[in-house]
Amino acid sequence: VAGAAAALRVRGALAAAVGCCLGFGAVLAPLALPGPDPSPAPTGPELRVMTANVQYGRAEPEAVVRLVRERRVDLLGVQELTPEFHDALLAAGLAELLPHMVIDARPGPDGTGLYSRHPAEAVDVEVDARSAHPTGLVDVPGAPPVQVTVVHPVPPVGGDLGAWRRTLRTLPRPEGDGRVHMLIGDFNATADQPTMRALLDDGYVDAAAARGQGWVPTWSRGLGPALPIDHVLVDRSTAVAGVSVHGLPGSDHKAVVAELRLPAG
Repeated sequence: VAGAAAALRVRGALAAAVGCCLGFGAVLAPLALPGPDPSPAPTGPELRVMTANVQYGRAEPEAVVRLVRERRVDLLGVQELTPEFHDALLAAGLAELLPHMVIDARPGPDGTGLYSRHPAEAVDVEVDARSAHPTGLVDVPGAPPVQVTVVHPVPPVGGDLGAWRRTLRTLPRPEGDGRVHMLIGDFNATADQPTMRALLDDGYVDAAAARGQGWVPTWSRGLGPALPIDHVLVDRSTAVAGVSVHGLPGSDHKAVVAELRLPAG
């Protein structure tokens, strides 16, 4: 639009287009710049976390398990987890790698699950959402208890915009309760959306943005733009050592793997 306005010498339209570009750039530029690390630096154990939306259970379970094995994942959050896909993950050997589970598998897109290398127990956290949002309290040796919620709100389109906002607003926040807090999953949100930015303002760091990779797309469909809507959010006591994005055969989402350093505890 700015180019067309410049070519046609329509100064008002050019000024408006340039202003929009600058404003949008100001919001998104930090996603491509590594953020500050926690100070003091955490000295606890490493933890590798992965999130994967398996698109109604159509992804290849063997590919998910292979990623877990190759990337040495300690915590896996799965969205759109059907009972059949959960069984397929177990048949592919996931339980040998991540034997502790907090699972709410459902038909269609509303099932969700947490798989852990370390002992994990379900904790009751109220999230206003259509889909399952299981929360586990994970016992990582050498670290405080790690509270992890697997996230999957409805997309913020049409009549579901209000439901999407309510889900993000009711997700648990870091509370200074001696726990490490994490949110992992398909947020159906990018960082230019105010509700998502408000969630970050309440004490979370996007792991990809912390390493200057917050712009890397994780979802695409048809002719629409590819967008970074799958996230690993950590509280500000946790350091992000690295983030990588991996294709999931059979799914329209990519998996996100974050390498973290937890506080000691």
